[in-house]
Amino acid sequence: MRRRPLPFESAILWPVSRVLRVKLGRSLLSTPVNNNRCLLGHATLLLLAAFATAPARAQEKIDLKLVSRSQAESEILWRHGFTLEEPALQAELQALLDSLTVSQTIDPAIRLRVHIFNSPDINAFAMPDGSIYIFAGLLARLNSVDELAFVVGHEATHAIAWHAQRNIAQAKSKSALFQVLSLTTSIAIGSSGWSGAGLIDSFSQLGLTLVAAASITGYSRALESEADMGGYRMLQAKGASSCASVGALRAILAESPDHGSVATFFWGSHPRTVDRIKAIEGAIGSTCVADTSLNDSYGHIKYPMLKLRARMWNRADRPELAVRCANPYVAAYPDDPEIHCIFGDALATSENADTLALARSAYSKAIQLGGATYREPLLGLATMAEAQHDTLATVNYLERYLAGDAEVPKRRSTKRHVEELKQAFHWAARAPMDSTGSNETSTPKKEED
Repeated sequence: MRRRPLPFESAILWPVSRVLRVKLGRSLLSTPVNNNRCLLGHATLLLLAAFATAPARAQEKIDLKLVSRSQAESEILWRHGFTLEEPALQAELQALLDSLTVSQTIDPAIRLRVHIFNSPDINAFAMPDGSIYIFAGLLARLNSVDELAFVVGHEATHAIAWHAQRNIAQAKSKSALFQVLSLTTSIAIGSSGWSGAGLIDSFSQLGLTLVAAASITGYSRALESEADMGGYRMLQAKGASSCASVGALRAILAESPDHGSVATFFWGSHPRTVDRIKAIEGAIGSTCVADTSLNDSYGHIKYPMLKLRARMWNRADRPELAVRCANPYVAAYPDDPEIHCIFGDALATSENADTLALARSAYSKAIQLGGATYREPLLGLATMAEAQHDTLATVNYLERYLAGDAEVPKRRSTKRHVEELKQAFHWAARAPMDSTGSNETSTPKKEED
């Protein structure tokens, strides 16, 4: 028997999905309706659980249970590979965080630590225990250390000022509704894998309620504005350009869903990015000139993150975004074989003959630049050949990939696949001979090793 929808589902979730289709268009929905509803349920449960983690009344002391829970969730993030292990970059980010907060009064229960979140999305969030997560996608999008300092300062303010605790204490039915809508929209227009809807599903399965609340629903309009001003003041104390805060927000705006009245409705509990920019410019007392040029001191962070982000988008089946990230990288480092392989992986997903020819050219360039020891492009060429049912070429590329007992990923399974292809090709080649009435029987004989 079909279950009747609960009043909450009928009043909120169905209208949301209806608005998504009417206002944003069906093409933006990345998953089937039933899957979206499943994710909507997960999102709602995550949000309600997050609201239940602290009393509904503002507290004068920090909630140690909330801090303890966020420590546990941070541990889960690390254990499940959500954080990127880049010791040198993490040390640099931590030094930046320490320099920004050296004069801040911080509760002893909070330990400020910065981590790189393993996702191509443009995002950052802070947990109640002081754990700050900067997404790899955001690091790739910024253009200067000062812009990065504003983002770090913004998130540090969230942690230092107990914004998660205050946000939960202030939550009422109306704000909860808007945050559900915000979560719903994030899910509906998200992508798979380690971004968008894929992240929400992962958070749900792991029970990461605080992570979901911090990274997706964010904070109230007032708390976000307070964090902006906190980051802005830290920039001033550092002696950096105040307009770097505007530059960071403009970089986020370039890829955010913050465009128009529909976005204003769905993200109603957050200040629109354009309004945040105006507020900071008001504090500065002048309009900041748009500057998208890359600062030389930031290149060592931006370019590796661009390449990583391009690879991530390929894994998330978003080849067009992978190409967009790879273009500025290859312009700066044209002799890097890995970026040409990434281009090949993105272009090889096309069904257009000309695009496939460009993919082969990119793989060949990668092999030329990387030399005999660089095997990854051979896998891409083998995949293309197999998609075109060219077994001989597939086997040739895979045997070159395995040649010389090289230490390559998935060596055993690849070798097994080569043997299967050879066996299939052997019997396929014999089939026409058997059908002509030769002495061979139609049933393959077992061959001796």
